[in-house]
Amino acid sequence: MPSLLSLRRKKKKKRCRFVTPESDFRHLVPPDTSTISPELSQQVAHADSSEVSTLSTISPDTESSSVLDHDCSLPQFEPLSNPVFTWGSVDADTFCHSLEATYSEIVHWRNNSFKIPSGNIGKKFVLELARLFRSAGEESNLGSIALKAAFTFCTLVTQKPTHNSKSKDHISCLERRMALWRDGNLNDLVLEGRTIQYRLKTSNHHNSNSLSQTFAKLMFSGKTAAAMQLLSSAPGKGGVLHLDDTIPGSGKVYDILKSKHPVAAPLHSEALLSDDAASTPVHPVIFDALDGPVIKAAALRTSGAAGPSGIDAHGWRRLCSSFCSASEELCSSIAILARRLCTTFIDPEMISSLMACRLIALDKRPGVRPIGIGETVRRIIAKAVLSVISNDIQHAAGSLQLCAGQPSGGEAAVHSMREVFNNDDTEGMLLIDATNAFNSLNRAVALHNIQRLCPAFSTILVNTYRHPASLFVDGDVLYSEEGTTQGDPLAMPFYALATVPLIQKLTARVTQVWYADDAAACGKVSDLRMWWDQVSSLGPKFGYFPNATKTWLITKAQFCSTGTDFFRDTAVNVTADGRPHLGAPVGTPKYVQSFTTEKINNWISEVDTLSSIATTQPHAAYACFTHGLFSRWLYATRTVPDTSSSFQPLEKEILTKFIPALTGLDPPGALQRSLFALPTRFGGLGIVAPDSLSESEFSTSMYVTAPLRSLILSQNFCYSADVRCIQYARKVEIRDSKSLNLSNVSTELLSMLTLTLQKAVTLAQEKGASSWLTALPIQEHGFSLHKTAFRDALALRYGWLPSRTPSHCACGTSFSVEHALSCPKGGFPSIRHNEVRDLTAELLSEVCHAVEIEPHLQPLDDETFKLKTANVQDGARLDIAMDGFWGGRHERCYTDIRVFNPFASSNSGTALSSCYRKHELSKKRAYDLRIREVEHSSFTPLVFSATGGMGHEANVFYKRLASLLSEKWKEPYAAVLNWIRCRLSFCLLRSAIQCIRGARSSQGHYIKSAPVAVVQSETKFSV
Repeated sequence: MPSLLSLRRKKKKKRCRFVTPESDFRHLVPPDTSTISPELSQQVAHADSSEVSTLSTISPDTESSSVLDHDCSLPQFEPLSNPVFTWGSVDADTFCHSLEATYSEIVHWRNNSFKIPSGNIGKKFVLELARLFRSAGEESNLGSIALKAAFTFCTLVTQKPTHNSKSKDHISCLERRMALWRDGNLNDLVLEGRTIQYRLKTSNHHNSNSLSQTFAKLMFSGKTAAAMQLLSSAPGKGGVLHLDDTIPGSGKVYDILKSKHPVAAPLHSEALLSDDAASTPVHPVIFDALDGPVIKAAALRTSGAAGPSGIDAHGWRRLCSSFCSASEELCSSIAILARRLCTTFIDPEMISSLMACRLIALDKRPGVRPIGIGETVRRIIAKAVLSVISNDIQHAAGSLQLCAGQPSGGEAAVHSMREVFNNDDTEGMLLIDATNAFNSLNRAVALHNIQRLCPAFSTILVNTYRHPASLFVDGDVLYSEEGTTQGDPLAMPFYALATVPLIQKLTARVTQVWYADDAAACGKVSDLRMWWDQVSSLGPKFGYFPNATKTWLITKAQFCSTGTDFFRDTAVNVTADGRPHLGAPVGTPKYVQSFTTEKINNWISEVDTLSSIATTQPHAAYACFTHGLFSRWLYATRTVPDTSSSFQPLEKEILTKFIPALTGLDPPGALQRSLFALPTRFGGLGIVAPDSLSESEFSTSMYVTAPLRSLILSQNFCYSADVRCIQYARKVEIRDSKSLNLSNVSTELLSMLTLTLQKAVTLAQEKGASSWLTALPIQEHGFSLHKTAFRDALALRYGWLPSRTPSHCACGTSFSVEHALSCPKGGFPSIRHNEVRDLTAELLSEVCHAVEIEPHLQPLDDETFKLKTANVQDGARLDIAMDGFWGGRHERCYTDIRVFNPFASSNSGTALSSCYRKHELSKKRAYDLRIREVEHSSFTPLVFSATGGMGHEANVFYKRLASLLSEKWKEPYAAVLNWIRCRLSFCLLRSAIQCIRGARSSQGHYIKSAPVAVVQSETKFSV
């Protein structure tokens, strides 16, 4: 049979649509590939910044064979052999032809994949994927088509049958389709999928949901980056364009895409490193660390939208973690493929589907922005590989190209250039920007040089970049031929190493530092002109094309005319004011102040938008602030000195708008604001005050980056492991110092609060009591709260009276939080107890045998106990019993749960630790002797406070449970323990809110809502 590569070449035609051969699929519904769903624009918004890629194309008339393969500098690979296998009832020849035709069509389908169901059918799906990835990694008979089959399988069998289909429908579809897949019946699968695609409804461009609803939906799905984009996105931008659309004044979208991206450039011998410069070869054994757990960890760190196969990062996280042994097998199989990519040169046709991307042309108004979204598996493998060889890459990149993952590299570059610029003998700073930098990099030169600079990194780069990647857009296919794909996690270190030889060839007497394509140098104006000439002459040979119109020379005032004279024959801009370098302003104090003010005004606008959202979605707004928004300001506080006064307007916005919108109360006073600024573990909310942090953050950054800055200032290219270790040690030192300082501030602040608030903050400082605040509000896990529940939770945390509560309880007593948490009417305290019991039993059933809820104790005969408080009643029951928890498999353990109200009068006058001890002893006096002497078992009382804390015995118990679960699930112990505490925190929190808001009706009776006249007014902050 002809090879797969020859089959692919036969189908290449100029500007053609892919048409399925009639011999393979007859009587099928014509596909509608002339349009792309407007939903793609929303998918792009959901993709994180790592997915935005600048993509290159080749002429449609050009063969798809790799230009780089003709260069003898790249290692040769073993061509694919003709596959020999039988797929179900189909022979290899027939199946390969059908698979090629199927894949060529489905990559243009609209994303319509459903969530893989849990249970047995989900495991079968995961195991089939694992089989195919393992075949690709182990070079089996299926190896040549395994990856293409895997991605085709993902798309074909996960097509959602209808818009409103449920999980049971998906299970039925998956079972039926997997049977067709195993038999090799691609015709019926494509027929079904094509029919579904043909009938898909086109959603309206104008989403009927409000900004708050869209924002909350993204936050409750865990898509923080996409939600943050809504705070600053300009209206009217981001629409999806088709290739045949015309941009006024620019032409057709297809022509614009072609003109933006160059074809592969030839090799320049002057840019090639000699074999004498080669590093010591590495042994493949270093990649033995690429195992299943590393792949799983990389998958859990991956985010973003789906590639051509249709399963996004969230779906792959589930596949790699939620299907027990099947997930382990999938991760191990992907690890085998990753090791092969890192150690063996592979025929690029075999991994062509792994390198493919969805290409979306967004309307920038004006202009076109190409967005490439690659396969999630490619991103997972890349992240895993970088976790293994990051130190090798950083050592090869050195200390002058800081985008290869060096700790605090950007901050070190900014501090270094500012320090040199402020020296008396420095006349100016030149900031060079390149044209189309990532997309213009000379791939052939870069791959040649990286084989000598970093052998550990070279093999996977050669495998993934020696051949043009397919870009599927609007029913057409383009090719990425030159440069790097920014959506690939390997792209940034690839670009860093590719520019290292260029940096080393620059001999001008300047102090230079690079961060990707942003080059900066300080020195005398004459030396800067020499540096510019060298970069302009040498750069194009490496694929680096300086753009004079975007390049700026910043001079001191007395050297402005000198700079203008030296750069008169160039288009370089000259200024004596200043310009931003890596996002931090450099220049006169007036310019720095103006730049910082402009940035802060933008952040004030974002906080204002977030405040309006917080009115209706406070939990989503709070999580966005603490998990994402504030990190945007930290870089400015760390890289710009003396910004405390500049940040005061932003702090005022937080104080007067955001916090009141979040809490539903008036702006807090100075004492409460200081309390809210503390981390949650100290009883605060983590809503930091940016003006008070700027000075400490800047000094911290200077201290941590000092070892790297010394290398930059001395222009010492070598970046050793010692520097990295010193930086890490200093970060640990700073972290410990901050923790101690915050603890002291918390203690001092606590002494200034009222007794009621002191009690509330002390409860909030308990281990695990703040987990509901630090967790992302994922709705799927039950971690999201509506507006009243969130504000009630804050009221419980700080001892406020929740708003709009009745004046009297249904039992006739005056209403208060203390009474509501203890009132037995309605059975809410029992429900609270049962919630904790059922959750604990559920977790125990994962690691213990014979787990039983409310087990009866053996009746007593003539047994007597020394303690008069011992429970001697027949029919006595405890909450949970299990085997094999503390000791051997048949050693039984009993637990009994108590959730007490810390605000009750019986507890309010007692220290919290004494309360826990009192309730634990009470349980032990009642059951411990009977359990030990009659049941011959152990007894552990589990005591909780209604606000989320737990006693010593419970703390030890759940640590043991976390250890057992960690061993079984093969997850980090700390992560499992944090997850358990989070679930317990939400369990207790929801139960407490139910005690406050629940209708306390008797069985068979309804409760009428209290009239407005008896509803209490909004509460105020109290100190």
